[in-house]
Amino acid sequence: MVMILIMVMFICMFSFTSAVSAQTFELVKVEDLWLNVGYSIDVEGNCAYVSNNDGVSIINIADPTNVEQDKLVELPSGASGIQVIDGIAFVACTSSGFYIVNVTDIFNPVILGHHVHTGIAMNVFIQENLAFVTDYYNGLIIYDVSNKSNPVEESIYYMSGTIWDIVSKDNVAYAANSELGVEVLDVSEPTTPVRLSILPSTSSSTHLSIHENKLFVGRHGNGLKVFNISNPSSPILIGSYSDSDDGEELGLHGNDTYLAVADNFGIELFDIESLPTITKLAEYRENVGAAHDVIMRDNFIYAVDGLTGFFVLEINQQPTISESNYNFYTFTIIVTMIFLMKKRAQKSKIIDKGGV
Repeated sequence: MVMILIMVMFICMFSFTSAVSAQTFELVKVEDLWLNVGYSIDVEGNCAYVSNNDGVSIINIADPTNVEQDKLVELPSGASGIQVIDGIAFVACTSSGFYIVNVTDIFNPVILGHHVHTGIAMNVFIQENLAFVTDYYNGLIIYDVSNKSNPVEESIYYMSGTIWDIVSKDNVAYAANSELGVEVLDVSEPTTPVRLSILPSTSSSTHLSIHENKLFVGRHGNGLKVFNISNPSSPILIGSYSDSDDGEELGLHGNDTYLAVADNFGIELFDIESLPTITKLAEYRENVGAAHDVIMRDNFIYAVDGLTGFFVLEINQQPTISESNYNFYTFTIIVTMIFLMKKRAQKSKIIDKGGV
């Protein structure tokens, strides 16, 4: 009988351990840095590159809890969008056009090339030797950047509506059109882009993120969509999320497990591991202006906004257990221990009597 009770106790302890395996998430600000309004962010190595009203801020994030600006690359009319690849920063600079900057030596960045087009350059995405630049008035401009010192305009793809964001994979570009939705373009011939389709239920799309065969779509107050783009000619909707209490999605970054979203209230973190289910894990809403962009790295979220400019959130995970399960397991273990103590006491009495 005693052995059975001991086994029950161990089973309960094991069950208790399993019960606390669930996690709760909390986003905690660990650092911030004032910039003149942050619009877009990219991370490479130990540096974050932030486009802002002054140009591009290069921020040392080797220690995410103690960041500092190493250099400011001043650019005419400031910068709105940025992507950094192998030490080369590709920058959309609103009315000043498109810039290419060598940031291999972060303390001595060098402007390599520049191209001006009548319009407002808003965002940029690089695929091999092509740069896709969204333009507020002209739609999509495609540049050949094989010569970084001399970007060559390949074509302009005019679109109705405003093109806020662009991503590309395997010669297919996805353009966030605020009126029509996400336009899917064949850009295998960059001089003559061809529309393949418009993704369904994506009107008011403003921001995109791409990870392997997943396309994440932020719809400016109308929720999130996730598409499988393994077959670009026929993307499949594999997840969606909408909450009337959430803000207008202004930036997002996803991977296999999590999706971080910047909106006009702050930052949200979602679990996307079990699509089509999308679950909000945590949010950060304290002292944040409209958050414009976000990127995840390791256990940290780097974000830019209109208040502090740049800030860092740590993703904290804590084990949880339901109160009912806790009470049940605690009660079972206590009762078992009391019973065993009584049995031991009774056995001691019997031994004492036998010895008299």
